[in-house]
Amino acid sequence: GGGGGGGGSWADAKNERKIFVGGIAFSADEAHFRSLFEQCGVIEDFVFMRDENGSFKGVAFITFATKEAVPQALEYDGDNYRGRELKVAMATVREKDSKGGVGKGKDKGKGKGKDKGKGKGKDKGSG
Repeated sequence: GGGGGGGGSWADAKNERKIFVGGIAFSADEAHFRSLFEQCGVIEDFVFMRDENGSFKGVAFITFATKEAVPQALEYDGDNYRGRELKVAMATVREKDSKGGVGKGKDKGKGKGKDKGKGKGKDKGSG
């Protein structure tokens, strides 16, 4: 049943510990809301998403110190908080959704025209 993952890959494992929470009431208190999820486990990173004017968007991202806390946090999905239904899901990183990209130009155009004309006329006159 499910082998243990390789050690040391903290960067990759972080996504397994990050959840997305939507449908949060705009009247939500950040400290109180955080305390709800701290019941699941130690929170490493907690972000209330705000727009450029500083207005809360009703969305939060929470990264737990351990991925064991994640299934418990997902139990909050569909719960009523201040009159609104919470949407809790894994904060999966989608490649195609590169809105406001992080400037990570992943090997774009690298190695173009590689091996052009290489090995032309090889084995000429052999035999």
